[in-house]
Amino acid sequence: MEEVPDEQYATPLGKAAVRMTGNDLTLVGSGGGMPEVMKAAEALKQQGMSVEVIDLRSLKPMDTEALVTSVRKTKRLLAVDQGYYTLSPGAEVVARVAENVEGARFKRIAFPDAPPPASPEMFLWMRPNAEHITAAAKKLV
Repeated sequence: MEEVPDEQYATPLGKAAVRMTGNDLTLVGSGGGMPEVMKAAEALKQQGMSVEVIDLRSLKPMDTEALVTSVRKTKRLLAVDQGYYTLSPGAEVVARVAENVEGARFKRIAFPDAPPPASPEMFLWMRPNAEHITAAAKKLV
């Protein structure tokens, strides 16, 4: 991830950041999930996959234009969400792209619709991590 600058700066709302460019798959994440998304993207790159990574940075407003532009190029979208599967921001990402890009393939991964376990190890196992993201990306491509 990026270093935090010492001087004052502003991040524009509603403007996603393209963290990596590629042609085989669009990988979208946000917030605390981005470190795992970037780990997965690097692993996929080492395995020969060309991945475009989009960091949403804000959910409302959401940069639909950046999503649509990327998926028109790659024709595949994997939305990674650290929230629950149902009614997650990842579902909104898929819906917005599906409304604007014909012929694309979609997949999303998120925390399962179940109460979180008490065990930290089980919680980490259920959470979308780089290993889960990489496996889902391979299935999609």
